Amino acid sequence: MEQSLMAGLEAAVPDRRLFVLYALECAGRSDMFSEEEKQDLAGARDQLRAATESHPGLKSIIRCVDIEAQSFDSCWQEHTSSRQATIRPPKWTWRVAAAIMVVGLAGLFAYYVQRSDTAEVAPIAVVDSESILHMLPDGSEVLLIGSPTLTYDADAFDRTVYLEGQAFFDIVRGADPFVVSTPNAVTTVLGTRFGVDARNELTEVVLESGSIEVTSGRATVSSVVLLPGQMTTVEGALAPSVPANVDVASFLEWTGLMFFQATTMADVAARLEKAFDVVVDVDPLFGNEAVSGTFYRNEGPHQILSVLAVTLGARVVEVDPDHFSVVPAV
Repeated sequence: MEQSLMAGLEAAVPDRRLFVLYALECAGRSDMFSEEEKQDLAGARDQLRAATESHPGLKSIIRCVDIEAQSFDSCWQEHTSSRQATIRPPKWTWRVAAAIMVVGLAGLFAYYVQRSDTAEVAPIAVVDSESILHMLPDGSEVLLIGSPTLTYDADAFDRTVYLEGQAFFDIVRGADPFVVSTPNAVTTVLGTRFGVDARNELTEVVLESGSIEVTSGRATVSSVVLLPGQMTTVEGALAPSVPANVDVASFLEWTGLMFFQATTMADVAARLEKAFDVVVDVDPLFGNEAVSGTFYRNEGPHQILSVLAVTLGARVVEVDPDHFSVVPAV
């Protein structure tokens, strides 16, 4: 089954380089293209548009390219504001990073959004034995952890879901707010990424990016607004706790995702060494450089390092299967 899906998608998108260009164009970033790239894309645009409409999974990858581009832009602005040295132009670095990311997300090319006659949404990718990725009717994605219950109206989806258990949400921006209700809390968003753990009369919400509002589902009290890197909890019928700054990577470890937000390459190396039991050497030139990105653990250390390194003009050398070095690209 997976092989046939991959074959169909490879036929629809034979040149991933052009798909990256199409994804960047959809994100409003075509101003960076060379004349040659504009001509190449013009000849393939109709085919890529048709492929994207036929394979909803490709829409998710387009959104991933845009999200990572935004993340890189944010990281770049923070990085360059504190440096006096000559800075490499960012447009090529994060575009190459986006290209590598698409290669890294090749596994996502193996799914369709399948609907039954009852309009139930089927799982579109298995991340590991206890995690399933679902796409909602509006294109938003939910990574379900363990055995949660996620309920919504698939026939007349109004961007409202009910959750019991653990889930990580990646919400597309829309005209209407997206609402996640749990037994004792309500989280309202427009477009963002966040984790919700709703169990035993306790709801914990951790925000990775964007902005969300959290209220008690029972008490008539004021809401709290979370900023990236903040968490709130709702216990029983009490009001949400005051937002607290937290280490997103630690508090969302249960998602199986790896989060890097303006993280130095030295810290990235340390976290990858601990997570995968490998050795990662980083050239001193890049040790204090800040990078950002979100990855599935099953992408592995080499792929994660490759995506992050290229944004710095670096490359990854595989010394052996358990030993990697980040060195200058030239």
